[in-house]
Amino acid sequence: MIRHVVMWKLKEDLTPFEREQLMLEFKLNMSNLGPIVEGIVKIEVIVDILDSSNMDMLLISEFESKDALNQYQNHPKHKDATKCLKGMAKIRSCVDYVL
Repeated sequence: MIRHVVMWKLKEDLTPFEREQLMLEFKLNMSNLGPIVEGIVKIEVIVDILDSSNMDMLLISEFESKDALNQYQNHPKHKDATKCLKGMAKIRSCVDYVL
């Protein structure tokens, strides 16, 4: 099994309302992928980040295999789900590892 963790720092020029709307849209988009994309075991988007954190949003997902992760990353529904983040993130960090 593979765990895929991604963190984003959003651009500072977004208003609080824009930030909240963007995070909620992304969370909804990603939560809908579970039943659609084969090989997803778990997918969770965390947007209620404490002020002590240096990132704004976190994705934690698990996949049956590395092939399943690759299929997810290239799946058209995944690409659609992440369109809302294009140009909105200042930083994106990702870690994938075997469980």
